[in-house]
Amino acid sequence: MHISDFSTKIYHGLIIYIILIPYYYFSPSIFPASLITVLKYLPVLLLTLAIIPLLNAENLLFILHEFRITFYLIGIYFIIGLFSLWDSENKVMGLFRFAYYSYTSISAIYISLIIGKHFKKAYLIFRYVFFSVCVSSVYSFFIASWSFDLLSILNFFTWTLHLDYQNNRLSGTLGNPVAYGSLLMFTLPIITLYLVKARSLTYTFLISLVLFISLFNIVATSSRSAALISIPLLIFCLYVFPRQQGIRPKTPFKMLSFMALLCIILGLFTVSVEDKFDQLTNRLEAISDIKKNQSGRLSQYGFAFSSLREQPLLGIGAGQLVDSIRSGSYPRGIDQNSITTDNQFIMITVETGLLGLIAFVSLLSNVIVNIYNNLKSKISTEVSLYGWTCIASTMSLVLSMITWDAICQPTMRILFWTILGLGLSYTRTANTVSE
Repeated sequence: MHISDFSTKIYHGLIIYIILIPYYYFSPSIFPASLITVLKYLPVLLLTLAIIPLLNAENLLFILHEFRITFYLIGIYFIIGLFSLWDSENKVMGLFRFAYYSYTSISAIYISLIIGKHFKKAYLIFRYVFFSVCVSSVYSFFIASWSFDLLSILNFFTWTLHLDYQNNRLSGTLGNPVAYGSLLMFTLPIITLYLVKARSLTYTFLISLVLFISLFNIVATSSRSAALISIPLLIFCLYVFPRQQGIRPKTPFKMLSFMALLCIILGLFTVSVEDKFDQLTNRLEAISDIKKNQSGRLSQYGFAFSSLREQPLLGIGAGQLVDSIRSGSYPRGIDQNSITTDNQFIMITVETGLLGLIAFVSLLSNVIVNIYNNLKSKISTEVSLYGWTCIASTMSLVLSMITWDAICQPTMRILFWTILGLGLSYTRTANTVSE
């Protein structure tokens, strides 16, 4: 199968753009409104440019033949989302929002399924994600350590993106601490992949440094979900990946222990390191404070279940939750400043009903089970490592969905559907490794 080099390069550019550029937060005082609109929706244009050369009968038949069940589940999920808008209050805006979500999601998984057939091209996507997050992490580490953002001087953005000075939480280029924490957590398996594959001591040292900077940045985001999920995720990667590579599991741990000591030494020269850990600790302790969270998450969950009782099958309409809360259509004591349910699965249930939730969970289960079953097949070490990375990154996002609506964030949505596509098609790459 021919895979367009043009599509591959465009997709690499898309990955760099959505991770490094805060395209939703350009300042209207600096940039004209027309340019801001173009920059905001440039990912859609890049997805279109990437997918057009891949839209042919050969590729479509390949997907229908190799991923028929997954294709049907994706179709069912989005069709349910479309029908959920039938009785919604704001059909026009709902259709536009649904079309935007659907197009970016389906385009991302379609492109990654086609690119994923060729191992080297698929592996390059990991490389560009790794490169982009490295650049972002190093700069964010500087900001989190010294509480100073050089880009804030330029006044290019609506507010200081990398550091939320009001809450003293690192937010990165995504403009949200929870979203940036999920991005870093999503990348941990990819960083571990490069760490395990490193051959020279210098390269191992540099990758380990990137890993620990990413971990420090997760702490600096004060994202409880990212912190709690990252620990078992990293332990899993450091245990499984070396075994696939055929090296002793103790090797990465020795290097990581050295890097932990180096990060502690670096922390002695910064004034905010201890504050970051204290802030995260306080937020973790607040989880058990039911009264403090009563007006927050608990009221959001109560609102969600109240809505579900009224419209259990198809919900209030795909993409309608934010508008419903803001308009006061569902005033059940929910905080008007809390415009989501802080849980992707509950949000899907509220918007598309039990049918939408069943379709979405079935889709995720199908992908994860397929990836895991393929790991049992006789494939090369390199492809096996690639597969374990896909399943680890996928699970990190699935777990993070328990605490926030991850795939509603544009960057995380594209990365989520991309990793699903790469995970599904990775066993097909075994035939192209020799190329």
